[in-house]
Amino acid sequence: MKNTLDPLGDLARDLNKTLTELPHDDVLLPSKYQKAYELKPSNFIEVLTTDTPNKIAFIDGGNGTIVKSPNFTISLNRIYYSVFQGKKRVYPIPNFRVEFLSCIRQKIKSTSEQSQITHDVTLFPSKNSHKSYIPDVNDIVAGISNVTADDPRIYTLPRSLGEWRLALTALDALSSGDIIVMDGSLTTFNKIEAKYAHLLFEKAQIKDVTVCAISKTTHLLTRGGEPLLNRVSDISRQTTYGRWRINVVSGVSPHDPGFVMAIKLHPNAQFPFRFEILQTQHEQMSNTRINSILASLAVNSEDMSFLGYPYGLIDADRFAQVRRDEIKLHAGLLESKMRTLHLSKIMQQIRGFQAHDRLNEVTS
Repeated sequence: MKNTLDPLGDLARDLNKTLTELPHDDVLLPSKYQKAYELKPSNFIEVLTTDTPNKIAFIDGGNGTIVKSPNFTISLNRIYYSVFQGKKRVYPIPNFRVEFLSCIRQKIKSTSEQSQITHDVTLFPSKNSHKSYIPDVNDIVAGISNVTADDPRIYTLPRSLGEWRLALTALDALSSGDIIVMDGSLTTFNKIEAKYAHLLFEKAQIKDVTVCAISKTTHLLTRGGEPLLNRVSDISRQTTYGRWRINVVSGVSPHDPGFVMAIKLHPNAQFPFRFEILQTQHEQMSNTRINSILASLAVNSEDMSFLGYPYGLIDADRFAQVRRDEIKLHAGLLESKMRTLHLSKIMQQIRGFQAHDRLNEVTS
């Protein structure tokens, strides 16, 4: 008997057996907050093309941790928007990008009865002109006050709030009938983020600008346990449409105010995407208006680098993304500043926390 095993092959075969034998049950996994729609060929609706696309503002953000110690984390945050009409960038020129550092410190607040972790937050914009676009530190503190100390969303909240605030700025460049597209979803993390989002929703509705979101992936499952987008893609092959939409669910959760669809925006696209329209706007929409939104997106989704995905979001990702080499550069510059300022105690805290990373560098 051979002593050598094939764990990767065994795992792959086992996974294939368990996942390919799932029964089809083509409705979203139920929840008390949902109104789900059956996923069947007759529920697909063709997206018709247009020669007069509306303007679309695309919003995205990125962040990365520069240094981390047991009691503070410093991150680089970047938020960005641009406006396209069809394939043409119409505003702003040059690109509108906001950068700021966030420092989140953990403190211990003790009373005679108990001790608890609290947070202090400080933001440092890279330019004076960026100050009006970054979130309020008091909102960030309030937003992370009731989460566990190791919750990773603590360090993404400054960027998330910044995206919602920047979307308000983008709204100024739009007119009635235009569209805002957030990268990801309209889901909010907590009441503080919901406050920022609902301010955008209210002003957009007054201006008759539709608020949407596109996500390349989703964790949603059908009742049969199949990934939503995979199953929708399979069923769509029973239709003749090159571009299409299908209603999936409304009200995924109390913090998700979007009406969810699956969409395909180019006949040769490899993937469908999750798409949301603000539910209160969707309820008032005709099929003609919904088609106008998706047709406008389709005109912007013909870039060969990612067929079927809006180029405006490709552009936003490129300018908002915080890359690893940038993180290393900022970490090096920060260490240099600390040396110049003789902040040896803080440097020791950082290095002590990075000992495991250093070991990985030595042994890799």
